[in-house]
Amino acid sequence: MRWRLWVLVGLPFGFGQSPSTGMWTLQQIMLPLDRGQRWHFFGVSQPRFVQSDWEAMVAVGLLGYRFHPQHMVFLGLVDGHFYRPLARQQVHFLQRWRSTFFSEQQVLLRFTLEERWVNGRFAEIGFRPFSRYRWPIGRLYLNLMHEAIWLYHPVARPSFWELRQNRLWLYISYPRKSPWFIEVGYLNLSRPGRLPGHRLWLGVRWRIDWPNWRPLRESDTAGPASEAQTPLPESPVESPVP
Repeated sequence: MRWRLWVLVGLPFGFGQSPSTGMWTLQQIMLPLDRGQRWHFFGVSQPRFVQSDWEAMVAVGLLGYRFHPQHMVFLGLVDGHFYRPLARQQVHFLQRWRSTFFSEQQVLLRFTLEERWVNGRFAEIGFRPFSRYRWPIGRLYLNLMHEAIWLYHPVARPSFWELRQNRLWLYISYPRKSPWFIEVGYLNLSRPGRLPGHRLWLGVRWRIDWPNWRPLRESDTAGPASEAQTPLPESPVESPVP
């Protein structure tokens, strides 16, 4: 059994109504808990900076069980400390189902149900359907991701779910067959009643094994079965939202 570590450093550039620059980083470790590699522990940290100051620090702990080569279920906890635009702590208790389909991890579907607490008080229930589509083009991948965030408060808004945010993410990752790759893309954040937010993204990822610190080969992660066993790290875009 090996630990697997992913490291990502990215530079988001905001433009339009709220121009800004920053640095989003991510570290994820995966630890198999049994010889059959059905049980896994995932730990994620996401320090984020904007305009030379702290924006957020997000920590994620997930316990995952693979009941099929293409399907995994998770239970976990997200602890987010946000400093901009309003200082607060968010805690999410989540359940997640994740599936991959077709060759070379081309389609990924994920559904997350979470209970949200803000500054120690219950806030709302969230439902987050997520999808990613990936097309191999020569030595690179073209990726399209979408996530909708629906929130429900059983007391304040007992009769309906509210669409809080839509996220559309289009990016290119290069090269395909390498333990490291570069990401370049565009992120659109839209909320009902507000002007959309725009981000340009430049990022670098690196994948390694421990204890040998051997860079992962393409054969280690090729195919839906391996993708289910060793999911790619959470994108910084997927951090909890205000």
